[in-house]
Amino acid sequence: MESIAEQTRLLARHHIDTDQQLLSYKQELERQMEQTQQRRRELNKQKRRVSVREDDSQISAVYAEVALCNQSLSALRREVRLCEEIARRSGVLSEKIRRIQRDAQTNRKETKHHEPFRRRSGTGREA
Repeated sequence: MESIAEQTRLLARHHIDTDQQLLSYKQELERQMEQTQQRRRELNKQKRRVSVREDDSQISAVYAEVALCNQSLSALRREVRLCEEIARRSGVLSEKIRRIQRDAQTNRKETKHHEPFRRRSGTGREA
């Protein structure tokens, strides 16, 4: 029940009404996560450089910023997980799976249809 309440709050907070809005919001969250992870990587490199110089004020500032990145990533991951749960409940994923299966089946049919033409390449003929 709590999970459904969180999902509802997320939808209301960001004014998400359609599946397309949900997917675009999730993509935006994933983009923000990538940017935050990149920033954290840069900070970790900086942390190693600063620790070599042993400047305590800079070290603590970098550690604090890394902690903020970690908190931000945690919140972003939680919202992405909520978006995935909402999509699963709404049937978006099942529709995508059906579409992928339909496309795969169509591709198999096309491959079988064109297969006899590929076999007439003439490699087995003698001149």
